[in-house]
Amino acid sequence: MHEENRLPNRRTFLKSTGGAIGGLGLLWPGFGLTQLLDPTAAPSELGLIQQRLAEHYLTLIPEVNWISTEQLLATLDPTGHWPDLEAQFKPEHEGIKRYGHCTRILKLAGAFHEAKGQPRSELASALHRALSVWLGKPHPPSAGWFYQIGSPLALGQAAVLMGNELSATEKAQIVTILKTCVRPDGVLDYSGSPATGENLMHEATIQVLAGLLSNDAAYVARYAKQAEREIGPGRRESIQVDYSFHQHGPQFYSGGLYGLGFSRDATALALALRNTSLAFAPDKIETLTRYVLDGQQPLTRGRSLDFTTVGRMVSWPVKHGPDHDSGFGTEAACDHLIPFGGKRQAELQAFARRMRGEAEPNTAPVGNRVFWMSDYVAHNRPSFQASSRMSSRRVYSHESGGKQNELGYHLGDGAMCLMQTGEEYRNIFPLWDWRRVPGVSCVYNPSVPLPLHSWGAGSYGGSDWAGGVSDGTLGASSMEVHRAGLHAQKAWFFLDNVVVCLGASIRSYDATLPVVTSINQCWAKGAVTTSEQTATLPNGETHTQTKAGWVHHDGVTYLFPQATNLRIRTERKSAPWKTLNTAPHREAREDPKNPPPAIEGDVFSLWIEHDKSGSKEGFTYSYVVAPGLKPADIAAFQSPTIVANTNTIQAIALPDLAQVIFWKPGSLDLPNQRKLTVDQPCMVQWRRSTNNKWTLAVGNPTHRAGKVTVRVQDSTASAKPIATTFTFPEGPEAGRPQVQSFPKA
Repeated sequence: MHEENRLPNRRTFLKSTGGAIGGLGLLWPGFGLTQLLDPTAAPSELGLIQQRLAEHYLTLIPEVNWISTEQLLATLDPTGHWPDLEAQFKPEHEGIKRYGHCTRILKLAGAFHEAKGQPRSELASALHRALSVWLGKPHPPSAGWFYQIGSPLALGQAAVLMGNELSATEKAQIVTILKTCVRPDGVLDYSGSPATGENLMHEATIQVLAGLLSNDAAYVARYAKQAEREIGPGRRESIQVDYSFHQHGPQFYSGGLYGLGFSRDATALALALRNTSLAFAPDKIETLTRYVLDGQQPLTRGRSLDFTTVGRMVSWPVKHGPDHDSGFGTEAACDHLIPFGGKRQAELQAFARRMRGEAEPNTAPVGNRVFWMSDYVAHNRPSFQASSRMSSRRVYSHESGGKQNELGYHLGDGAMCLMQTGEEYRNIFPLWDWRRVPGVSCVYNPSVPLPLHSWGAGSYGGSDWAGGVSDGTLGASSMEVHRAGLHAQKAWFFLDNVVVCLGASIRSYDATLPVVTSINQCWAKGAVTTSEQTATLPNGETHTQTKAGWVHHDGVTYLFPQATNLRIRTERKSAPWKTLNTAPHREAREDPKNPPPAIEGDVFSLWIEHDKSGSKEGFTYSYVVAPGLKPADIAAFQSPTIVANTNTIQAIALPDLAQVIFWKPGSLDLPNQRKLTVDQPCMVQWRRSTNNKWTLAVGNPTHRAGKVTVRVQDSTASAKPIATTFTFPEGPEAGRPQVQSFPKA
């Protein structure tokens, strides 16, 4: 019998085919076109599509589940059941049991392709027995993911891999199950509503498989077109006009199960249809390329994704979620798009190399990008990646659901991810204090459970104000927090080598409860030193620092220009994944006798405990995050000037830069003897660029349509002031930052 590890993984397969997944040949032993089609017939267009999809599915087989082919064959009983699976799930989890059964069938189908002779016959016999359990049996419609997507998709993939081994009756019964999600009018249904986003991409692909299995070209064409339409951009869910991704309502999911799955699945289908009469239009390939490179690449550092972008997948071990080794990797999308060529082919190749760990993180493109449809800003420099994840009355904060991510309540309340290598948060999340999410200010009351927001419903932010300003190189973001008894006005200023973080008007509705602002909570690495104690701080103790100064950890210096009530702690912690995730379908993917080991390691935590005796205007904070700044260089370091940090203006300045959050119309005198005036609440960046030119960028964090006039006046020059008006439209472009350039100032 062939060993499980003989099945090709993505990397092995790509090397064997020169990177062209959509090639016409299948180049490993025992697999060929004759197993899919009549060997005496010329490959039809449908046959070619089926062959290409089979190639893709074979690369996913090693990730289907934990059980080896040998175990599956040894434990399958004469009736086609796996007794361990039957005993594992309660009656209310029937859908999960079916899904687990179908993924095991898929695993066997992959092995069937590789096998020859007697092993192939044994696998075929086992497959027919296992299929008989569900074929011809009722398959409930509108019953959620396991019935409408999970089980049908696994069955369809297995059927494509089995090819002519299926009888006509088996094939017809499988097609019936694949069409479970199709309403009488042809609309794809998901849990009683029209499918959208990645759910639609899955269901449309399932219907393409149904059409291929029934040799119905019109049916294949119909649902291939539905999949193509869902690419957008600008759909209600799916890819947005800023190349972020939404699922389950207006919820940012570019780095999670849905956004990563969409890029993989849409590009896989596009590649299968390439150079056929059903090929996706060039503009759709361009949209997918931009989504991967402009929408997902900025969220990464090395092989890791920003934890604020992955949704409820933050509660899964990395191997089951947003990881280059999993089926949801952006690496797969890059590999699918590379054969299309185009001017960004080299960038796709480079991105895939970084996600595989074959290139250094500092080779990634630099820049600042505002995702105004998703209340998120990403900032990439050669030495680090930083972000701010916000929410508003337009955009959900987070989601729990299905016993997953039940502690992620504050993930959209101004969370800040900071990565240098990409390993800073990898699989740390069971160890977190979830009331100290990095970047977040909140009431700290562990005696009250964090609220749940199933599938994102009700997790909108409490204000219209969340967004950013950017000229593509540098930028800033800000949000107004109204959540769980707290008000705060928060701002992040993303510069060449630092991020300045300001908070103002921080008020608890209950003055008796403590308020904290978390600065970071990551894996401890190396010594922790401070301006008050340059020797390494010992583990297991909480250290207090109240004067202006600094803290240094893992190559990052945190500067505090004003007296701040800091807490610093490094401690050994251990916790199982079930701390965050008790989803019953975990057991369909993991060996219940050998669950994932508890996560254990040293965790570095840095946070502010705000003094309850703060002023009526509320608490404030200010700190500068400086990756790469060594303690020995702090004295000579020129930190940006914090010009204002109030409930009306938050601003920083450098000689050639000013970034200002105008919470109200007003004016601000800058240190370089310039004055900025605006007639509407907005965000402004005034920056000297190349050749002594200046750029003026304006952000519209409330998405209010209308005009904003900005006046820049030099108090020492006789030149006339610069006054320019920016017009923000209604609709999805309202939050896009606008930029104008000036020859001199």
